[in-house]
Order: sequence, then C-alpha cells, then structure tokens
Amino acid sequence: MKNIKIFSHTADIGIEVRSKSLAGIFNNAGRAVIGLAIRKSRGSCVRRHIRLKAASLEELLHDFLNEILYYIFVKKCYLKSAVVEKINEAKNRLEAAIYVDPQKTAGDYIKEELKSVTYHNLVIQKNLKVYKTRIVIDA
Repeated sequence: MKNIKIFSHTADIGIEVRSKSLAGIFNNAGRAVIGLAIRKSRGSCVRRHIRLKAASLEELLHDFLNEILYYIFVKKCYLKSAVVEKINEAKNRLEAAIYVDPQKTAGDYIKEELKSVTYHNLVIQKNLKVYKTRIVIDA
C-alpha cells in the first residue's frame, strides 16, 4: 500500500501513514491495523457505528485504533474494515463504521496478536497538503 509503511520498533510494530486528508490518515491507519491482525477472508458484513471524542487528534487516532483492536481481540469480531464517516478536527470527534462478519470469529483468522496502540511519539503532522503520522503498536 502506497500510503502505509510498516517499520520495526524494538519489540513493537510501527506504522507510518500518509494521506491528503485527516480522515484518510484514520482510514489508512485502521486498514493497516486490521491487515496486521487478521488474515483476509470472504463473507458477509454487518455495519456497526462508533462515535469517539478525545482531547486531541492524536488521542482520537489512538482511541480509534484501540477500538479496532478491542473489537478484534476482546469481542472476537472478524473485522473486515473500519471507515471514518465524519471527523471534526476542531472538536476532536469522529463517527465511523466498522464492518464485521457475523458468521466468523476473529480467533480463527488472527495473523498477529496486537496488544495496544501506544502514545510513543504519536503526532499527526500536516506538511503542505499531506498529513502524516507514525504509530507504534505494542505487539
């Protein structure tokens, strides 16, 4: 994926994400986390709605990605995707849809156990017309 790079970070996993939009940063990061955690499979999808609010954009990204991990590793949902539908940069809020396959459990498709997204050097930057961030995940 052109806008996503995986990098090594001691015992953790790092993701570098770029996008022309803030929503794209969240969507690409979510896609990367799901791709690291779950092997792909075909099947039906059910949409679930999530709303998050945080003190900063970095905390919002952290919470969004940890919500994805929560659905996969705690609720044992087979996640197909997570898509930000609305994001309010001024109020640090987002609304997103996550798509799960109700016929499958994540346990049968886990590629790698991911524990939590960390705050280590988590900064969302905007340079000219491109947003970028680096995310470290405790694996």
